[in-house]
Amino acid sequence: MHAEAIAADPASFEAVINYIDPSAPIGGINFTDRDKSTFSLIPHRMRIESARRRPERFGLEKTGFTWLNRPTACRDFSDPAEVENVYLPEAAALVKEMTGADLGGPRGPGLWPDRQRGGGGAERRRLEPGP
Repeated sequence: MHAEAIAADPASFEAVINYIDPSAPIGGINFTDRDKSTFSLIPHRMRIESARRRPERFGLEKTGFTWLNRPTACRDFSDPAEVENVYLPEAAALVKEMTGADLGGPRGPGLWPDRQRGGGGAERRRLEPGP
């Protein structure tokens, strides 16, 4: 992806983002060899700007996410053990606080216990990290 800063607004830039073509036949993604994927993409030039400058535009009910400025005790995000033991519990507590949920937490690569066990996740709405 090539991005160009917008001179008049240093907190934003333009980039080409590829979206799946909704009018194309259904294709598939080959995760081991992306060149063998069979879906069609359409490039769109998009303006991308910092959410920090407009936090009022976001909210769980309006956009499905919100902007929070919260400190973390995690000091090294490149250390998987520190992320798992410090940051993920913080994130889980924050999700519970913000939503009132009994269980909460982040999902991401390596944090999909339902898929690791062979389930699709649809039968459970469990969001805490780890198996």
